[in-house]
Amino acid sequence: MHDFNYKHNNLYCESVNIEELVKKYGTPLYVYSRNTLVSHYKKIKEAFSSVDPLICFSMKANSNRRENRKRNRNSYKTPYIFL
Repeated sequence: MHDFNYKHNNLYCESVNIEELVKKYGTPLYVYSRNTLVSHYKKIKEAFSSVDPLICFSMKANSNRRENRKRNRNSYKTPYIFL
């Protein structure tokens, strides 16, 4: 399940109208649903709970520092990979 839905022919991420974000920030624009990320994390953690997994999220996938802090509060690690 994810939190991207159409309402009245407008795409929303959670309760945010994507068209408004595009007007404000332009394109390309990367929009993440915190609810979706946390939900998927919990599903993975539960599925592998018998082995006590270390769940990591690559910085290459999302270098947004604010989102990374939120992820770390939810107990999954964000490895920093420098090439």
